Amino acid sequence: MIDPRDPRVAFAAERTLLAWIRTGLAMMGFGFVVANLPAGQSLWMGTALVILGAGVNITAAIQYSAIAKRLRDGQPVMPELTMWSAVFVAIVLAVIGAVTSVWMLAKQ
Repeated sequence: MIDPRDPRVAFAAERTLLAWIRTGLAMMGFGFVVANLPAGQSLWMGTALVILGAGVNITAAIQYSAIAKRLRDGQPVMPELTMWSAVFVAIVLAVIGAVTSVWMLAKQ
C-alpha cells in the first residue's frame, strides 16, 4: 500500500493535472483550427471542441484540488474520479471523430 503522505504521490497527482491541461489545450487548439476551416459545419464542431477543452481544464483543476486536499489530510486518493473523466472525454472525442469522418465522406 502506498502512503498518501509519500511525496511521489503528490508529484504523480501534479503530473496527471498537467497531462489533463495539455489535453484540454490541445482540444482547444484543434477546435480553433477546425472552426476556421472554410466549411459549413466546421464553426460548430470547432466551437464544441474549444468548449470541451475548456471543460476538461476546469474539471482537471477541480479534481486536482480534491485530490490535493485528500493527500494533505492523509487520506487515500480515489482514482475512480479521474477514470470516469477520462472515459467521458474518450467517448465524446470518439463521437466527434465519427461525426467528422461521416461529414468528410459525405462531402466527397
